[in-house]
Amino acid sequence: MTNLNQDLFSRTISLLKQHGIHPRRAYSQNFLINPRLIDWHVQFAELSNTDDVVEIGPGLGVLTEAIAETVQHVTCIEIDSRMVKILQDRLKRFDNVNIVHGDVLKIPISVFKGKKIISNTPYKISSPLLFRILNSQYRLGLFTFQEEFARRLAARPGDSKYGRLSVNVSRLARIKLLRHISRRWFYPKPKVDSILLRVEPNPKFESTLSPMLFSNFIRDLFSYKNKIYKNALKFVLKKWKFNKEEIQVLLKDLPNLEIVVRELSPEELEKQAIILFEKLKDLNYLERIGLSSKEVSSP
Repeated sequence: MTNLNQDLFSRTISLLKQHGIHPRRAYSQNFLINPRLIDWHVQFAELSNTDDVVEIGPGLGVLTEAIAETVQHVTCIEIDSRMVKILQDRLKRFDNVNIVHGDVLKIPISVFKGKKIISNTPYKISSPLLFRILNSQYRLGLFTFQEEFARRLAARPGDSKYGRLSVNVSRLARIKLLRHISRRWFYPKPKVDSILLRVEPNPKFESTLSPMLFSNFIRDLFSYKNKIYKNALKFVLKKWKFNKEEIQVLLKDLPNLEIVVRELSPEELEKQAIILFEKLKDLNYLERIGLSSKEVSSP
């Protein structure tokens, strides 16, 4: 451990002891003890004095200080009342910091509009938090995620980790893996390493399907991701209670039937889903699977 790392580690331990705080597993609390990650957040988020930032899970505020010194305004969202008290004391010298005591999964997503989002994200809320942000009007996000989760986010067609998560996220965002982060950079040390990644809205994304409808289709289809599309779709349609003859009608003239599911790009899967649900609509089959025509095409 370098002198700088040792200094941050010592100060972290001292502050926790001073306030009688033990990290809570329920909040996935692992405190940053390597200043290099602080520098990376500022660098890769391309922070400037005109930026408005939301930091999620600021903890003891070591990253918050660096952000506040650089940007126009920062809103910290912290669920732990013990951390809020420390933040209020530590950050009182800044007039551009707003500390919000609350659950980021319950706060209106309007808080993210036009903002850069920065977070050493608690592992337990990684997926629901990410999708909340992706469905807001954020500018960009910089996140520290568990390595396995991060690699699944960034997986491309044909990769072993390519699956439902990869497809659903790539429709909404562009993901770039930036740096590997050792578990030793946090206290207490988590069980796995992390990855710092950058997320930006996908400007090309358009869809005539509701997000829930597409997500449910991908969920069922990727249960058979190593099968060719034709066979996987047969299993899905059978699960949806269609008989053999009906399945043959629905499969007729569908493109790319011989391609393995995990090799289909998100764009190709979107096209497949639109074609399938339009067929279901034309054949008056939507009600049989609990859907309405409004869910197939956007208003």
